[in-house]
Amino acid sequence: LLAFFVLPLIGVGLLMVAVGLTTLGGIVYLRKASLNLTADWKAAHEARTNDPIPDVTAISGVVIVEPGDSVALDISVAIRARSDQSLDNALFSLNPGIVVSTATDEAGRELTYTQENGILDFNLNETLVPGAGTTISLKAEGVPAEFYGYLDGAKDPMTLTNLDGQLFLLGFVPIIFDDDHVSLLPGCRWLPKSGVDMNQGAIERSPTDFFTIDLTVAVPDGWIAALPGKRQDASSDWAGMTAYRFSPGAPVDQVALIADEYVSRSTEVNGIHVEILLHPTHVTNLEVFSDSISEMEEWMAEKLDDAAAMGLPYPYDAITAVEIPTILRGYGGGWRLGTTLAPSATILMKESGFPTSRFDVKYQDPSDFEDYEGGMPAAKVERLERFFDNDFNGGNPFAAVARNFFTGLTAGEGAEGLPLDFVFEELSSRLVVGKHSYFSAYLFTPDMQDVIGQTIGSYFQSGGGQGDFVDTLISAVTSRASVWDKALGVSLDQLDPWEEPRDTVDILTLKGGAMAQSMIDDLGRDETGAFLAALREQSEGGSYDRDDVLEAGLVAGTDLTPWLTTWIGQTDLPGFLVPDNAAEAYRLEDTEDGSSRYQVLVRVTNGEAVPGLLRVEYQAGDQEAGYDNGTTDPVKVPAGESVEIGMVSSKPPSTVKVVPYLSLNRTPFTLGLGTVDS
Repeated sequence: LLAFFVLPLIGVGLLMVAVGLTTLGGIVYLRKASLNLTADWKAAHEARTNDPIPDVTAISGVVIVEPGDSVALDISVAIRARSDQSLDNALFSLNPGIVVSTATDEAGRELTYTQENGILDFNLNETLVPGAGTTISLKAEGVPAEFYGYLDGAKDPMTLTNLDGQLFLLGFVPIIFDDDHVSLLPGCRWLPKSGVDMNQGAIERSPTDFFTIDLTVAVPDGWIAALPGKRQDASSDWAGMTAYRFSPGAPVDQVALIADEYVSRSTEVNGIHVEILLHPTHVTNLEVFSDSISEMEEWMAEKLDDAAAMGLPYPYDAITAVEIPTILRGYGGGWRLGTTLAPSATILMKESGFPTSRFDVKYQDPSDFEDYEGGMPAAKVERLERFFDNDFNGGNPFAAVARNFFTGLTAGEGAEGLPLDFVFEELSSRLVVGKHSYFSAYLFTPDMQDVIGQTIGSYFQSGGGQGDFVDTLISAVTSRASVWDKALGVSLDQLDPWEEPRDTVDILTLKGGAMAQSMIDDLGRDETGAFLAALREQSEGGSYDRDDVLEAGLVAGTDLTPWLTTWIGQTDLPGFLVPDNAAEAYRLEDTEDGSSRYQVLVRVTNGEAVPGLLRVEYQAGDQEAGYDNGTTDPVKVPAGESVEIGMVSSKPPSTVKVVPYLSLNRTPFTLGLGTVDS
């Protein structure tokens, strides 16, 4: 750095070095101060981790945002005691920069409280017996503490070394509260959160709260605010400020408040307000895709109709996609370090993603797409879809929208809650948008370059780059020996996610993804949707346990006991064996219209003591005649038994592959087919 500045311009360089050293000293000081504060906050919260906590059921009131100066809250928080405990006090987390000035109960009586280190503790005037509720009204104001949040994160960006620099690609600032932009993510606790800020993801100690909101938010004139729900104009009693009301119509679990001088584009799809908010300097892509709006609306309407037909209607009155700065932290706390870019009813888009990507370059000449079905508008939609499909930075909008259909409305409890939450998140994504995604902050480690290189190589070797990049990436990250060793040694209901958080994420990705796909393929899409709809209906706004899952399965017409036992409660896996002549192909008699027919027979044995599930994929034809690809329905192979699987194609088969859902084979394997006598 010294050579870079000094050698070309000695005088200016010396000045810049001096400024640089001063800045570096400031950064070191701020980092040290932040670490000291975080240590104090964390110690205070750890000391209260076992205290009883309230269940928040609703938050309503007014939020006044003066960017860079203050956030003022005048809100009411409805709470109740959980079914297994009484409450003498109501314990919350609240950003330490937002200071409470007054608090009253629902009878208007003053409440005493303490507020320190991000802990807000109200002394209730009467004990709440299990299930009883009350409302706390409070006023608070202040500048949110910039580095408060994610106290229990398995990784803290402020303590990372240069070797972990890849994680900074996901951003590192928990909040932004400047004169020209406001991003208050749920993790910074700008709204009171039940309990202390520890044990996130530990279901028994810190259960997920689902609550309704009815909030009026005031921002400076010319600014637009985004929260869950449709933005509705509201009367403003504050000079120079515009007020909006947000009441999304269903419970939420995460409330992000984003505000800026945005440009808005919106439409209505199936009665749902769909809006995108971008910075005025980043609107180029709105023009690029302006001729594809009808195709996008048609795609969304089809997905929403399909979900509603399964009993899974979109629960809110709006879907809002909003741009945020790249430096904003894209991963949360707890052991999972899950994405922060998918709060309830909201899609957060990093500035470095869609807003500034150069989609315009490819579409200069309309004649290039004359032969494309649907022309240039359809080609644009397909490219945009592929762009988002391959996002593994936590910003996949398909995954963000899909979580609102189930995991944003209810959560699991008990030993099975952790893996089932993961499985049902996968299920809702595959059922609603027909896709799945992958995000793990643990990917952004020193071996990230090797993993990405392996993924790219495998992607282009299998299918010439036409396959699913996400599947290839998942295969790369879950192929580590430590992941398989743990998957074979610990059942999902016995996982301790804090023991090795990275492996836990990958085990859930490996086994949970296979669970979700096995249910869809085995039961069928409609029956799986009926099950998920029944479980959502009986547990929306609360939690579910094993009994609830079994009951919902019976409503959908299936007994899920064997499924839960096989996937959740045990570690044994099937193992598939094949003889030397496992696959054979024959020419059959032509059909009546003269079309040729070929049969492939595949013989597979399950050599283990647990049943297994697989499918067979084949490719037929050649380069001259073109290729046809086919796959069988799921085939169950009982423990210790063999099956013969037959398939018929109209072209000579060329390759056959056995694809286990999850087995000791670990990966799909290709069978030798030999020459087919045509």
